[in-house]
Amino acid sequence: NAIALWEDAAKKSPYQVRSYINVGRGYYYEKMLEKAVTAYEKANNINNFYFESHYNLGTIYYELENLDQAIKEFSFALQLDKKLPEAYINLGNIYMDKKEHGTAIDMFKSAIHLQPDCSVCFRNIAIIYYYYLKDYKKAIFYFQQTLRIDPKQNQKQEIQSIIRSLDTS
Repeated sequence: NAIALWEDAAKKSPYQVRSYINVGRGYYYEKMLEKAVTAYEKANNINNFYFESHYNLGTIYYELENLDQAIKEFSFALQLDKKLPEAYINLGNIYMDKKEHGTAIDMFKSAIHLQPDCSVCFRNIAIIYYYYLKDYKKAIFYFQQTLRIDPKQNQKQEIQSIIRSLDTS
């Protein structure tokens, strides 16, 4: 069992951050989220400057619907490494959930800056403009970018239908 192996490693070398990160990862994959949180927090107590432990804590807190704590962890992770679009995408999703649309758009645009082919980012921005901000011109633009990047995506029919309905109005 991988968790037992890494727990043993952590006991033998209690100041090795990597051991606690691996314990946390094992608990996460087993859906033992509270234990995973404890392991990542131990890693952070040893060395608070590991991107991975903060990013993974953000993921867990998001799954637990503790959005404010997830924002805190993803934001701290980005202070440590600003070049990973996934953290911006997750923050964008959280801000969408919180109905903080302007901040969500900013997060998705930051991800696009790092990963220009992020179709989910374009799609999420389009959704915000279409459903919430009612800015249909921008919605069309972002939906079109979504299809340009990923023409075979699952929502293709729905997106094309929305674009058609907006083009004719």
